[in-house]
Amino acid sequence: MTKKFIQTNKSMNGPGVKKEFLIPDIYGDSKCFIGIDTNNRYEFGLIVYTGAELDEEIVLARAIEKKSIGFFQRKNAKKRLKIYLAEIKSLKIDDTVRLSESIGLEKVKK
Repeated sequence: MTKKFIQTNKSMNGPGVKKEFLIPDIYGDSKCFIGIDTNNRYEFGLIVYTGAELDEEIVLARAIEKKSIGFFQRKNAKKRLKIYLAEIKSLKIDDTVRLSESIGLEKVKK
């Protein structure tokens, strides 16, 4: 569990962007983040403090409220989100990140 997550940021995602949490694309194989509420695609995200403990079950439940996925896809998504959250835990608040080619998180220099 972690109290950190990745979120959009107006300075890196554009002035009209909606503030939302970002997850790896659990619905497809794109190498970008998707907004948990809008499913919009983003190249960069910002590590933020959420104030609430998050695990893969909580994040997956929130994601599938907006767009459902099948049983086997859900199983793979849960594994991917567990790894994703472990990587987030190792990063610092205010770090800018993107998904690397191996679908891991990569810190971006500001």
